[in-house]
Amino acid sequence: AAGAAAGAAAGESAEETPEELLSNEERVKRFLREQGGRAKQQDVVDAMGWTEAKTSQVVKGMREDDELESFRIGRENVLKLPDVDQYEE
Repeated sequence: AAGAAAGAAAGESAEETPEELLSNEERVKRFLREQGGRAKQQDVVDAMGWTEAKTSQVVKGMREDDELESFRIGRENVLKLPDVDQYEE
């Protein structure tokens, strides 16, 4: 427990914030960071327990604000944080 408290004190507070206190956008960003910066949109739907429509709306807003990039692989949308390098594929 002391190690976790020290980690939070060292600036990891964003990762320690309880899920229910995060905005939808912050939840998506946290999920993508946990997945290495990239995930299928359907994985976000499943992880968040949101409808596909809600997820699409949140993702659309994030793309418009340049907080998120997306592309298609086959019939699936893949979401990517902008700071994740392409060569990490």
